[in-house]
Amino acid sequence: MILALDTSACQASLALWDPIAGVLRDEAAFPLDRTHFGMVFDPLSKAVETWREQLTGFAVGLGPGSYTAVRVGLAAMQGLSLSLGLPLVGRNSLETFSGDEASYAVLGDARRHTWALTLIRNGLREGETQLLGETALAPALASLRDQGVPLFSAERAVLAGDFGAVEAYPSAATLACRSVHVLQPEALVNLLEPIYLRDPFITYPRGALAPTAP
Repeated sequence: MILALDTSACQASLALWDPIAGVLRDEAAFPLDRTHFGMVFDPLSKAVETWREQLTGFAVGLGPGSYTAVRVGLAAMQGLSLSLGLPLVGRNSLETFSGDEASYAVLGDARRHTWALTLIRNGLREGETQLLGETALAPALASLRDQGVPLFSAERAVLAGDFGAVEAYPSAATLACRSVHVLQPEALVNLLEPIYLRDPFITYPRGALAPTAP
């Protein structure tokens, strides 16, 4: 049984996939408040308690997404992997959006007056994520519409705008199902890193001294 978790969006997702029977044994989606990231631990603990003896590995969404939430989810799954001695694999969260479409685009708010546009083809990211200003974004979206490529987003700032994006979220069920073939024993010691659209933007309180370069 593969236990998968994604915490990259405002709606977190957890699922248990049975690779032998090829069926989903359990699935849950729950809101992930930016001020209460600990909400993930209760459903995760219940899933482990219920299915502990049947677990064979873990999968985790690596983002991009909320800086803190992605790291909380990754740390939780790394802790389970080490404590139970089971392999863990990670995958780009944008490749696991829920829905019947295997090819689609995802639009995110990259802040600083830019938008992040990622194309997914057959469940895999095609090329690099584009960081586009509003001037460049309009023709890019028009091109996707002409090609019949669905546009998804999990971000309120995008969904509230006039971009034509459909609300969708990373799916732990999809993540678990697509991780079966890469869950090998050596995945136990693999070092996984979160995926970010940009380097974290760090500010310092007024009057505080920023660290100096060595």
